[in-house]
Amino acid sequence: MASLKSHKLLVAAIDFGTTFSSWAYSFKHDYDKEPTQIIVKEWNSGIGISSKAPTTALIRPDGKTLHAFGYDAEDKYASLAQNNEHKDWYYFRRFKMALFKDMTLSRQTQIEDESGKKMLAMKVISLVILYLKDDLQKELASKITSAFSFEEEIQWVLTTPAIWNDKARSFMREAAIEAGIRNDQLLIALEPEAASVYCRHIPLETKSSDGRTSIVPLCPGTRYIVVDAGGGTVDITIHEVMEDGNLKEIHKATGGAWGGQEVDEAFKQFLINIFGNPVLQKFKLDAIDDYNGLFRDFEVKKRKSSPDGTAHLAFTLPVALLEIFQSETEETLTDVINQTPFAANIKVLKGNKLGLDSSLVRSFYYPSVRSVLEHLQVFYDNYETYGISVAILVGGFSESPILSCAIKDNFSSWKVLVPQDAGLVVLKGAVLYGHDQSTIVTG
Repeated sequence: MASLKSHKLLVAAIDFGTTFSSWAYSFKHDYDKEPTQIIVKEWNSGIGISSKAPTTALIRPDGKTLHAFGYDAEDKYASLAQNNEHKDWYYFRRFKMALFKDMTLSRQTQIEDESGKKMLAMKVISLVILYLKDDLQKELASKITSAFSFEEEIQWVLTTPAIWNDKARSFMREAAIEAGIRNDQLLIALEPEAASVYCRHIPLETKSSDGRTSIVPLCPGTRYIVVDAGGGTVDITIHEVMEDGNLKEIHKATGGAWGGQEVDEAFKQFLINIFGNPVLQKFKLDAIDDYNGLFRDFEVKKRKSSPDGTAHLAFTLPVALLEIFQSETEETLTDVINQTPFAANIKVLKGNKLGLDSSLVRSFYYPSVRSVLEHLQVFYDNYETYGISVAILVGGFSESPILSCAIKDNFSSWKVLVPQDAGLVVLKGAVLYGHDQSTIVTG
């Protein structure tokens, strides 16, 4: 039987997410000493450093060349739009879920960019993977002075949602191969399984009979459920810690398209209800930089929104949006808000700010949170079958207190853990999985 442990000098993982993406790596000698010593890419967001970048691609008019990715793509497209030079460029955002939704997925499948122009999905995704691969290799080249063969000594790992079918997973593998990654050096890691591998190293706080608190890892026999709540999907899997420290799969991964993107869509629909779709579309076309900034601001606030009655949300309305609104409607914002069903939930504040009360904010989360709770309820109600005692929440959406508190409140007998930097757990777990695929025993 072939060894499931990598003998490559380095493992590099690419987490190609619906809303955010990144890469990470670790050397074998570091893994052997301390498995969690993993290097994660640092992106410049313009207002600070981030460990992930938006899954946004700006492709030149030739349809063959990726001009920019992530925050850089958003900024450069905004600059092109400001000078009215953007119309022939391809600008793709949050396009990964198209693979999940298209039941006839093939190499001929096309996806639309933000303006409706079409390109082959295979081309777009392979260009993004190529960019992430080259970006990682450039960083390695700047740090390594000794002879190092990129072609021979890297084990690549690419993450995919567990609920994707085999066709979608094969599509991602083909895209990675087209991006120059050799098939025999490529692993596809299911996102919740990668997260579970990393969770082996998460300390669990326990209290002994004498009242003392100790920090210990999950002990053998522990059955836990991993809720990987990302931007597009929520993947759920159950594992048991075995005596040798490896993990046994108790239930295959399940889930649905209930990720944080659903909350973003609810917020967008709220804006449409206030300003009207024509105004919002014109705002997007005429002031894409401000449009992106508005949703970036919401993304940050989304992860801090509290489930209690004090969870008010205030955000600044861009001047460009207000000017377009007044020009197109000739109405005041207050008058329009008073005509909506949620007039009592909104306040127009000083400084072009809009204040939303907690009930309205929570309503953005309701569809996705409800779907997650309904799915988890089946496992919670069948303790004799599954024996779950711990729930571990990972993925960017799990950092939202509204989601985590809902799970804690509804499943009180579970010890619910949200690791630090939960949004990086899948990426780091993919690196660990690349070093040792024997960690998880299926079936």
